[in-house]
Amino acid sequence: DDIPVENYRKHWHVIFELSNGKQLVYSDIRRFGEIRNVPSFEAYPSFLQIAPEPFDHDALNYYLACFDHKRYYDKPIKQMILDHRVISGCGNIYACEALFRSGIHPARKTQALNHQERELLLLYVRVVLQEASII
Repeated sequence: DDIPVENYRKHWHVIFELSNGKQLVYSDIRRFGEIRNVPSFEAYPSFLQIAPEPFDHDALNYYLACFDHKRYYDKPIKQMILDHRVISGCGNIYACEALFRSGIHPARKTQALNHQERELLLLYVRVVLQEASII
């Protein structure tokens, strides 16, 4: 009820009542998302393909190793960092901002980036995601 625009409320699909008295609302205007009830993380194979969170201690090594995978060799860098098998949670708006801040053109081929540019890009993905979580 705190959201005054009716247009947003009509896309609410599930409302979770939390133990602290607040509500968590699942709203999916474009209907790309889904909610699944699975007995364990391992029971849903797609979860096992998700890359580490960008802030995890092993994220940098995992991300850098992805540049050696044949599937990404000739891809534009933006396409690679949008792949959740490479970086978890980096959506389009965050990818665009991180690429802009790092001075890397989104259409540049992954193999054209040197090691320093690759690391810089992940740094900016982290910065952009951190800034987004503060807002």
